[in-house]
Amino acid sequence: MRFGRAAIVVATLLPGCVHHRVEETATDRFRFDVSERPRVEVELDHGSITFIVPTGFSAELDASTGDGRIENDLPLIDAKVNSTRIKGTLGEGGKLVLIKTSDGRVRLRNR
Repeated sequence: MRFGRAAIVVATLLPGCVHHRVEETATDRFRFDVSERPRVEVELDHGSITFIVPTGFSAELDASTGDGRIENDLPLIDAKVNSTRIKGTLGEGGKLVLIKTSDGRVRLRNR
């Protein structure tokens, strides 16, 4: 998924997919089912991404920013962290989640 200026992405483990665009604030808000997706990619040219995961979510996570910082509240295993990139295993691992912005903050949160 590719977004405009900012994105709040809420991952769910429930079937179905709901997309809602908030034009007035130039922020895209998406809720989507990740339970049956082997790979999830969220990419943004300029702006911040907040990625929110539910309890019990498992993935191999790779998040980066070109010019910003990473804020992580997720309990990652074997995490490799620097100021602009974080890679690690969440829960039991499995699906690959790639999150990338060229200019902005990346926030990784639990719901």
